Amino acid sequence: MRRAVAGMGVVLVAGLLAGCGLPFVTAPGGSMPIAAPTSTAPVRPSALFDPCTDIPDEALEAVGVDVESEYMSIYGNPKISGEHWDDHRECAWRGEDHRIWIASEMLPLDEVLLQSGITGVTEVVINRRSGIRYNHESCGAFLCAEIVFPTGEGTVWVNLRLAPRADPSLHANEEVIRYTTILEPYLPAR
Repeated sequence: MRRAVAGMGVVLVAGLLAGCGLPFVTAPGGSMPIAAPTSTAPVRPSALFDPCTDIPDEALEAVGVDVESEYMSIYGNPKISGEHWDDHRECAWRGEDHRIWIASEMLPLDEVLLQSGITGVTEVVINRRSGIRYNHESCGAFLCAEIVFPTGEGTVWVNLRLAPRADPSLHANEEVIRYTTILEPYLPAR
């Protein structure tokens, strides 16, 4: 009797779904059809997240930046196209004496490290996650530092730039670890 009732339930669910006009895919083993998910959301690579929309406000507040100060370029200027690139997403926010810039790109870690102007490359572990910390010749280790993590087919970067008026006892190499420790749970995983 239980099999008959369970079988009727499957037929009833399948019938209801069919009445809704949803497309079907066959369940493993071909036992019953199930509705295929449909989405109108924009499609982007799974390893590529958008820091402008995927980092929650509470995480940004925890690293001392103004949520409303969001902009889409490390230099504070809009992109020429005014939109994200298909293989790259970036967003930055300003705090009182620092700026946090986060980027996600379909670029492997070894290629990131080939960029010109990178100095002081060091392996780091943040929240049990391995990454690389480095500096940029353009701003020096006291004012800016960056941490990059591999994510699937790409990478995600957290960049900290201290303002020249920041507390002189702060060092970007140390502060980027502190800020990245707070942000790491919100970054895409490997």
